[in-house]
Amino acid sequence: MKYLQQKSCEKIILVSFLIVFIVMTSGLIFVQKPWEDESMFASASYHLAKDDFMGIPEFEWYDWKNADKVVYFMPPLSMLVSSIWIKISGFDLFRYRSISLLWGLIGIIAFYYFLKFLKIPSKIVLLTIALICIDFIYTRRSACGRNCDIISASLVFLSYAVYVSLREKNFKLSLFLSNTFMMLSGLTHPNALIGFLGLVYLILYLDKKRVTLNNIFVSIIPYLVGGICYGVFILKDFDSFKAQFLGNAKQSMIGLDFIIKEIEHRYLFMYGGIGRNVLIYTRILLLIPVMYLIALVYNGLKIKENDSLRPLFFLTLIYLISSVFYGKKTPGYLVYIIPFYSLNVTNMFFTIKNKNIKILVGGLVSIMIFSSICVNIFRYKRNEYKKYLEDCTKIKKLIPENEIINGRIELGFCFGWNRIIEDRTIGFFSKKEYRYLIGDDAFNENIISQDFSKYEGLQQHILDVLKKYKPIWQGNIYKIYKKENG
Repeated sequence: MKYLQQKSCEKIILVSFLIVFIVMTSGLIFVQKPWEDESMFASASYHLAKDDFMGIPEFEWYDWKNADKVVYFMPPLSMLVSSIWIKISGFDLFRYRSISLLWGLIGIIAFYYFLKFLKIPSKIVLLTIALICIDFIYTRRSACGRNCDIISASLVFLSYAVYVSLREKNFKLSLFLSNTFMMLSGLTHPNALIGFLGLVYLILYLDKKRVTLNNIFVSIIPYLVGGICYGVFILKDFDSFKAQFLGNAKQSMIGLDFIIKEIEHRYLFMYGGIGRNVLIYTRILLLIPVMYLIALVYNGLKIKENDSLRPLFFLTLIYLISSVFYGKKTPGYLVYIIPFYSLNVTNMFFTIKNKNIKILVGGLVSIMIFSSICVNIFRYKRNEYKKYLEDCTKIKKLIPENEIINGRIELGFCFGWNRIIEDRTIGFFSKKEYRYLIGDDAFNENIISQDFSKYEGLQQHILDVLKKYKPIWQGNIYKIYKKENG
């Protein structure tokens, strides 16, 4: 009876944390300004749902062949899932972002059961889930239309949860289903490779003696099926795949300074240590990665004393080391490892025996929680979407309805996907002329920071064309330029 009461109480606490996550993330869905990446994925998903092609015609792709007709720079599953959602629910920015909220929730629940089936103590599991639910990076990615990251990460957590939950009852089924989820994660984002390394480690750690050729074959089946399906898709236009996927991969090449870039781009930038307009008080967020590091060191020193934590500690190391050696330092990729960081911090807190140190660590964990919540409160208060909407409302009044506008692709959410094209070369390749340009700081920077050495005459073309435009209106975010005599 006591066990049932404890279990019921745990479920109530879990549901409470999940409600907090849903509320906080839902708030972010309505206050964040749309941005480039989520607009691109939204465009491809929208066109797949409405027009039967998975391309992004709202962007001038002079390097990545045929990306306006079919997207190959990212595996297609997230866009396929999103297109199905759009067909069912309709399309606007908020409904589109709700896909990420759903998958963020799935990821948290999957991670909860992953820890439970590994027999991690309930108090550690619940505090870990609490840290994930309020984490300002995890909630941000769960409220963002670039949903490939959160979907891929959640499928990895589902893979782990399915494996550990079924391994004792039906080992072959656990291998088949866990690798199926991992394959689906790979068809969503290449970062699934890190999750795959983690799954291999888990299997070898927990069931090394049960790994046979027959079981290996069962594990491979999902990848064969997924590989064939993906291969058929690629072979429809292999030249475009090569141009896009390899072009994207070149941006991820490892350099000799990859460790410095990892620290700067993934942690110092994301946690307020460096960047534009960094305020002194935002640097308190640096406490979060510092606590992650301290927890990893502490748990590493205590690893022999904690058998249940051992596989999770080494899983964290696999994620951390793999991320360091992965060239693309997108901060959003932290959604794959934040649950493991949170677990390490929680374990450190509950296993410290010295009372004074425990109080100190508890205070620091409380500051982590408070700081993360404050970041989201700041986002609500700033409400960049309101500024975006105000600008869009004014721009609609200033520009005739039949005009094709050269401007930021995220304006497609407001004007419709057929009216916006982001042409950073201003017609150098497309030979198109635009009466109006709508720029912001990022758009202007993208125009002037291009690699002009690759294309003779590009820089001079842009300089000559820009002379023909004069600013006619400045809003909260955007500025309208009109071509003289246009």
